[in-house]
This record gives sequence, C-alpha cells and structure tokens, in this order.
Amino acid sequence: MVEVAPGDEVARVVARIRLDRLKPREDTEVLTVSSPSGGSFEVTELESGDPNVSIRAQIRGETVVVFAKALKRQSIAGLVIRFKLWEACSPLSGYAPYVRSTLGVVFSSPTAPRRPILLTVSTPAGAGPRSTRGNYLLAYPSRIDDARRLTNIYFARSPARLAYTFGSNEGLTTPWLHIGRAGATAILIYIVAVLAARIPEGDRFTALIAVFVGAAGIIWDFSREIASFAVYNAARTAFHIAVAVAQVIVLGVLSASVLALTTLPSLLPVVGVASLVVGAVLLVVAIACLVAHRQGFWQGFECDHEGCSTRFRWRRARLECYYTGRVQCNEHIESVCATCVHGPDLHSGLLNTAERYASEPKSCVSVGGSQQ
Repeated sequence: MVEVAPGDEVARVVARIRLDRLKPREDTEVLTVSSPSGGSFEVTELESGDPNVSIRAQIRGETVVVFAKALKRQSIAGLVIRFKLWEACSPLSGYAPYVRSTLGVVFSSPTAPRRPILLTVSTPAGAGPRSTRGNYLLAYPSRIDDARRLTNIYFARSPARLAYTFGSNEGLTTPWLHIGRAGATAILIYIVAVLAARIPEGDRFTALIAVFVGAAGIIWDFSREIASFAVYNAARTAFHIAVAVAQVIVLGVLSASVLALTTLPSLLPVVGVASLVVGAVLLVVAIACLVAHRQGFWQGFECDHEGCSTRFRWRRARLECYYTGRVQCNEHIESVCATCVHGPDLHSGLLNTAERYASEPKSCVSVGGSQQ
C-alpha cells in the first residue's frame, strides 16, 4: 500500500513480500524502488514487521534497494516492510484551486520477479484521479474506507510501473461560490435601491445598514478568497482574476449605492438597474461554472495512455475500459482498443466479451513503452 495526499512530499509505503527463501545472516535483495522519470528517492523510518528479520536500505544511483536477512534459522513465508518514501509525489501543479500531484514509482521484487503485484494507492477520500498510467492490468474500482479512497492496481509481474496523477476534490467550488455570493449581494443592492426610492430620504438609515452588511460580506469573502489561493502559491490565475473582478465590480456598485442613499438620491434608479444587471450576470456565471465543476470541466483530466498528453474536459462522460479501468482519448481508443478483444465492449457499453478475459497483457499495456 502507498498512502499519499496531494502536495505531500512523502509517501508512506507498506510492502508485503512473499519469499521463496531468506538466508539467515545474509543480506537478500527483497525490494527495489525507483522513479519512472529518473528522479531520486530517499527512504526513512525503514522497519520490518518481523522481529526476526533485519532490513536495511542502500542507494544505488537513482534506485533504492532494500535488503533483508533472517536473524534466526526459521521458515519465513512473507515479509512486511514499512517506510517513508520522500520525493515520490511531484509538487502541486495546475491552476489553483484545481491543482494536482503525480505519484511516480517503480516497484520490483527480485525475490519474486514473476509473481503478480497488487498495489493499493490510498489517498484522502476527497481526492480523485486525473490519470492512471503504467504497465498495470487493472486499476478499477476505488472504494471509500474510513475517510480514505483506496484504489487497487494489479500488475502481472515485476516491475510495477505507475504514474498516478490525482488532485483534491474538496473545496473546489470556492471560486464559483464567491462569484455567486457577489451576484446575490448585487441583487440585494437592487432590492434596497427599489425600496429606498419609495421612502423619504430621512428614513433610509435601515437601507444604508443593509448595504453595509452586504459590503462586509463581500470584503470578508474577498479576504478569504485571497488567502485560499495563497495556500497553493498560485494567486495570479485566471480563476483568481475572475473572482477578484466580480468582487471589485460589486464593491463599486456598493459604493455607488452608499453615495445614492446619503448625498445623491437621484442616483438610486441608476444604481438599481446596474446592480440588477451585474447580479443577474454573476449568478448565471456562477451557476454555469458550478455545473461545469460537477461535470469535471475544470479538473484537467488526461488520457491514461503513457506518453499521451491529451486533456479531457468531460472525463466523467467518457468511455472507460471495464477490464483495465483506463480512460483513453479517441485516438488511442481507435488505434489500441480497436485491436483489443474487449474493444467492442468499450464502444457498446456492454460486457459481451467478459468470458474471454485473461491475465495476459492487453494491447493498451503492451504498446507505447508499456511492454511487461
């Protein structure tokens, strides 16, 4: 199991290794860890789940090699290794708050090179995949368990190569909620302007208080929005600019309404029309963007085929291979899946070829540098 979170520089790894043999008082290579991009890792807090087994890690170039040796002469069928793997996840990238990280790792078990590997990726429940690439046979489905999302990824044999891009799905509606609140405030100003025009000037104090309440809400949202973007170190994005412009426009309308209520009553009709137009536009934009968010428009999904950089705007509506869990672009569906025995199922949405499923590598993992 590999436990990660978006933006974390460390992954917590629990490896369960079946052993054919483990010689007493003699080091045996039981696990190697490397990066598919050629980067280097650091391993800390390495420990064994068996008190009768001693383990240590050694750096060989850009590969971490874990050795184990038995302290006593006894049969050891399996070994549990726990450690922290530093630099396993890339830094956050993308437009805030739609940011993502990539877990890139290659696991190999020299003691059991031909045995299948099960790799479970554990992320926060609010995190979702943006792409899943590697030489896996199956990466489906994921399950929520105790506030964690668990994704089982199966490999036919060692080495297991994975590049799992994922991002947080929590709090991503913040920009659009801020725009919606700004629009609601503009509608409030319109209502205040309409009502204030029907009462004497000396009795407009209550209307003025309502405007100040609206101004306080916008200013509070404005400060929170800046703080939330600053967390991702990406304050100057298109999302930030859109929210800031909407809030500045509403603050301008608020200022004009205060001026109309205090010194220029003739300005009230103009303020009412302007606030109605601004509020209606912002509410429509906010609703449209929230719907697009729910459909995955902003997340930046990518084709699962290794080496492909095609982006999906509507991944949740795309065809998914039932047998591998891959979501591929149209080009690879035609060039790769069309030659697969399960290609007809991908196009029809039916499971007519289920009885022909086998564990040998599928065409989607045996091309594009993915040969196992």
